[in-house]
Amino acid sequence: MKENFDASFERVIKAEGGYVNDPDDRGGETNLGVTIGAWGAYLGRDIKPGEMNALTKETVKPFYRAM
Repeated sequence: MKENFDASFERVIKAEGGYVNDPDDRGGETNLGVTIGAWGAYLGRDIKPGEMNALTKETVKPFYRAM
């Protein structure tokens, strides 16, 4: 995985798509495949309104590498 992380990351991001906030989805707000709960756990804090919608590939890439 370490050898092909960048290529794998691009494939995952393409498949996951962008921001979604479906009230029927128990995961809550999701952007680029990252749920609000996972993002908050990764950062160690509560997520502010609008923060999930503002995520970019560059901001979530370290999350994917760590998780």
